This record gives sequence, C-alpha cells and structure tokens, in this order.
Amino acid sequence: MSDLARLFRTTRIAQVPRQLGELGADRSATFPTHQVIESPPSSFARRDFGLKMRIPTKIKSKYIVVNNLDNKYGLPDFEPLGGFAFKKKKFQEFGIPVSVRNPTMTTKTSSNPLFPGHDPREGHSSVAVALGMKVQRPSSLEFATNKKYLRTLRRPFMEWLALKYPERIAQADLSNEIVEFLETREVDEAKLNKKKYQFPTLYREQLSGTAGLSYNLRGRLFQTPNGVQSARVLPGRYISARSTGSRFALGGFIGNSVTSGLHVKYLNKLADVRRPLDAEGRYAREFTIPLIPKAAHFNLVKKRFDFEVEPVKDQDTSKKGGFSTVKRFSPRSPIGGPDKSQLVLSSLLGLLETVGKK
Repeated sequence: MSDLARLFRTTRIAQVPRQLGELGADRSATFPTHQVIESPPSSFARRDFGLKMRIPTKIKSKYIVVNNLDNKYGLPDFEPLGGFAFKKKKFQEFGIPVSVRNPTMTTKTSSNPLFPGHDPREGHSSVAVALGMKVQRPSSLEFATNKKYLRTLRRPFMEWLALKYPERIAQADLSNEIVEFLETREVDEAKLNKKKYQFPTLYREQLSGTAGLSYNLRGRLFQTPNGVQSARVLPGRYISARSTGSRFALGGFIGNSVTSGLHVKYLNKLADVRRPLDAEGRYAREFTIPLIPKAAHFNLVKKRFDFEVEPVKDQDTSKKGGFSTVKRFSPRSPIGGPDKSQLVLSSLLGLLETVGKK
C-alpha cells in the first residue's frame, strides 16, 4: 500500500461546516442545516464514517449528520438523518440546469456558465469591498496592519468631506461617503494588506456555484427507449392555485408554474382542495400530476431557491373540462421519432380520468 493510500485510509474527519441550527429544533426546516456525511459500502459494513469511533451496528442508514464531533462524554453527537441527501438525488434526476441570479454577476466575462463572473466595478456597497479587504476572518496581525494604515486616511477624508459635503459631517453613518472617497483616491496597496484575489473561493462575488445540486448545462438531452427527449415527465402533486399560476410538489421541492386552469383544463377540477373529487373520497392533493421540471434558480439577492415546473397540457382543448382520453396527454415530442410517450403517461394520468368522468 502506498503512503498516499495509507494516509487516506487512516484519515479522520477533523472538522465539519458550522451547523445553521439545532438538530431537534430545526428538524423540519426547509433548508439543510447540517453537513450530511455518507459512508461508502465498504466502510459502512464496518460502520466507519470517518469519526473518532465507529457507530453502533444498529444504525442502518449510510447517511448521518453530526451536531458535534466531540461532546463532554468524549463521543460524537450524530443522528442518522439523510433526508436532504435523498432530496439532492431526486433533484439530480430532474436533469435540469441550475443558474444563479445576482445583479452583481454577469456571464459575459466568464467562460464557464456554471460560475458567473463578477465585475469588481459593480456592487461596491461597503468600505471593505472598496478597499479590497473582503476576507472572511483576517488574522490579528493583518488587522493591526490595516488599522494602522487606515488611521492615516482619517484626516484626508475629513478634509475631503468638509470640502464636498459639509452638511454631512455631523451624520452618524458615513459609509457611502467613505466609499466615494476611496474610489476617488488611489489607495496604497503596499501599505494595505489587500487579499481580494488571493483567495477567490472565499468570496461569493467572485465564485458562486450551484451547491452541488446540478452541474448540467442548458440544452441537455436524454436518451430513452422512446428516443431522444429534451424533457422528462415525472409524477408530482397539486398544491394550490395562485394569482399568477399554480404550485406543485415534485421530488420534495415546491415548484411554481405560470400555467393555470386557462391553459390546462384539468387544473380547474383540482382547484377545490377542500372536498373529495371522486367516489373513492380522494382529494385534489392525492392525485398524481404529470409535471415537467423546467428550470431552477438561486436568487442570491432574496436568498431563496426558485423552482419552475410545467404540468403536461391537454392537446385537445375543444372538449369541455379538458378530460378526454389518456392518449391526448403528452409532453414535448421526442426529437428522434414519433411521439410514443403516451404509454409513459398512462400510469400517471389514470387517476385524473376519474375526476373528468365525475
């Protein structure tokens, strides 16, 4: 065994990302709060997750989350929770790309569409950014060096402020004025410990990935027994109607759609979620809806994840209610031949036929 292989075999987890909440209190959070650790099959047989000790054999899940690597009893604090790991796998089955939305990012200056470029001339909203000191946690020596140099800028700044904005001298917050002053003044980089581009992975303005959800590009095609297709049809659930469309649940994610009952007639039947819709007493949210995942976006400004889906439309819109036969429901036709996806949708739309016959 080589030295490198031996090193990896004996390596243990030294640290995990800081959790965003407690396991018990935030168990139902809609976003992951802990790092999920997965054990490969060879290590899981020994219940080895890279911790300081092996976990009990009664743990049957190969996914765990660690709240603390070492507690007061000298044991790791973990829970066998892998829900978000399975949600990630479900999302990857969608086969859709994930994009990042941020006004300070632009794809024109970036050769990689997965990581949009950042224009350093845009988005200067803080003194640290204007100085190029966007570092997560500077050391005490670096902080002392920067502080000593910044003190020398105090008198020139006050003179500039009294000359240009004398009415703002008494203001408590002068952040905008300081940024404007620094943009008009050439900062001595030799005296200021600037690390703006030394560690690019520390800055979301320079590098913003997709959280590992998907690295697919636009225009991806899928090879299926029915030919090459550009979209997948997956079973989902109807949630509720909105003023701008409808909401659906797909693979553990809530998706929004601009499609309403005006476009897809059977959505009118599902709009009433408070009473059963068939003789068996099934409600609207119990029916399986054929959905096509369209796109996903990370909105860094609003700090949310936007997921767009589209319900499969009825090709025969002349019939009242939109319910005719299952063969009239189909997704986008395959590129490599005739549309044979009716067989795939028959199992998904069988439940919806009972609603149309009511």
